[in-house]
Amino acid sequence: MMAMCIVEGSVAVVTAFRLCIMVVQNSTLLQCFLPILIACLSKIPKKWGGALLFLKLRIFNMINRKSIRDMFRFRHVVRRCLLIVFLFTACSDMIEYSPFDTFVKEHDLNQKNIRKIDTATVDTLVFAFMADSHIFYDQLLDAVKHINADPSIRFVVVGGDITNLGLMQEYEWFYRIMKKLSVPFVTAIGNHDYLSNGRKVYNKMFGPTNFSFNVGNYRFIVFDDVV
Repeated sequence: MMAMCIVEGSVAVVTAFRLCIMVVQNSTLLQCFLPILIACLSKIPKKWGGALLFLKLRIFNMINRKSIRDMFRFRHVVRRCLLIVFLFTACSDMIEYSPFDTFVKEHDLNQKNIRKIDTATVDTLVFAFMADSHIFYDQLLDAVKHINADPSIRFVVVGGDITNLGLMQEYEWFYRIMKKLSVPFVTAIGNHDYLSNGRKVYNKMFGPTNFSFNVGNYRFIVFDDVV
């Protein structure tokens, strides 16, 4: 696996710098190849200590002195390219490589949280309900703070539409805020959560879309009504 990562990283590095040279020597290719260049650079493994030395060797093998002089003629173009590349790589947490990515860090959150709910029998059961957070993360954070301030709330039920486009990154952003809750939460899936590969992300991250659980003398049934 490690060898495969090194090979893939090497190919990405070489491809990226070949494109750099091609773009700099022919400025008309700039707009065509810049997205590909950014994609290649995003594949370079982070914290790869030997990457810089490897890049230097590849650069001197691929270009000659005349090419270097030509590159300096377009130094303002190079600076702009590098600025854009650094902006994209610095915002890797905000930009997805693919809208169909389904890799998640957390799994089966609904069942894990259900096991944390206090199931003691009480005459009056208090829980919070929210829905349609979409991308309104400031309001979602405010709701979390209000819930945490009320000690009578035993758990939270989220009625779906926790994303806007069903993107994996939106699920991650939602969870980062919701895990600040002092009580467990469960969530249903909404129609917005189906978009892109949203249902696959939901199934991996939260579990089945239809489930039920008991709290004291009460039974809660959560079902997928998206048709």
